[in-house]
Amino acid sequence: MGPLGAPPLTGLPAPLLAAWRLASAVLLVVAATTTLASVGPKSPMHALVWVGGTLIAAGSLCLLQFPTVVSWKITGASFLVGAALLAFAIFGDWAPDAPAKKPVGIVLGQPTPVGQEPVAIAPTSDGLVSATSSGLTVVDPETAGVLPPRPIPLRGKKIARLAAEGSLVVLSLGRQVRLFDIDSQKDRRILRLDKKPGPLAMGFGYAWVCDQARAKVDRYDVRHRRLRRIEVPGPPTAIRVTKTAVWAATTYGRILRIDPRAEHGGVRSVARKPVPGHTSALATGFGYVWIADSDAQVIRRMSSDGELVGKPIPVHGDIVDLERYGDSIWALSAGGSKVTRLSRNGRIVGSKTMPDHPTDLTVYHGRLYVSSKVMGTATPISGRPLSRRSR
Repeated sequence: MGPLGAPPLTGLPAPLLAAWRLASAVLLVVAATTTLASVGPKSPMHALVWVGGTLIAAGSLCLLQFPTVVSWKITGASFLVGAALLAFAIFGDWAPDAPAKKPVGIVLGQPTPVGQEPVAIAPTSDGLVSATSSGLTVVDPETAGVLPPRPIPLRGKKIARLAAEGSLVVLSLGRQVRLFDIDSQKDRRILRLDKKPGPLAMGFGYAWVCDQARAKVDRYDVRHRRLRRIEVPGPPTAIRVTKTAVWAATTYGRILRIDPRAEHGGVRSVARKPVPGHTSALATGFGYVWIADSDAQVIRRMSSDGELVGKPIPVHGDIVDLERYGDSIWALSAGGSKVTRLSRNGRIVGSKTMPDHPTDLTVYHGRLYVSSKVMGTATPISGRPLSRRSR
């Protein structure tokens, strides 16, 4: 037995004792130094790793220098506590916590007057067209020039929705859908529905109308003045024209891809399973279809093979519009009066409250604009490009 009844250590080879002392001393210095550096802004779990290592090293050195019964007890306690801390750190969170990323700022530019109480805006070849309480107004936001000088009055009720391509504007007034030519200043009725039409779109030389009463997407050939009614599985609630296709959503959770060149529409259901909630807006970009659910107030991502990706992204308020702009997806919440910016990976990187009842988002000449019904303006939104860490 060793001194005071302690188990003997002198029987160990001298080189082994020397190596033990050296290793324990090095571990103690490294662990103690790193512990001090880890406390504060570093991860608490990271600090636990080094605190546990310090206790084990200190206990080992205490046993080597003072091989008594008390030292054995202290060493045993140090080993147990150190091992517990190490186990907790390893199985809890080994890696240091990533520092919180600052939200990316959203900067509003100089607003441009676009008419009284605009409910929607859209880009045309002549400028931004806005649907106001007194008709159509076309404004060039880059020069703040209004073309024509006064709003264009239209027969019928107030405009509810609009979309545009080139100099042509499709708009809904009550149950009518009309087509207006900015250049000739003429309009004509192209549809009269049983109920008010849903969302509208323009693209590929067609006007696209969501006929919710008949559960169809109406395609009007502008040039040849021909109408084709495309059957879809349920009343359509959202529509989006891209460079290659037309996307639509229905009340039954179907996400559809429509071939604009096919004679009968070429409708193909993309979502493998019905998407929950009420789809109020669609956007495409970065390999996904972005789906706004105004019921749950979330945005979902769907891959090209029809699978939902990741968790739903919560966005406060009723989402009324989605736009791809720059390296981000932008969401407009009318109820929450907020513009939210999402990275291509579906992470919220910034948001800004709009105090003046925003109604619509659109991209014109490489800039994103939001319309305000209260102020009667279209305001450009800018956000610096996202860093790689923010994407």
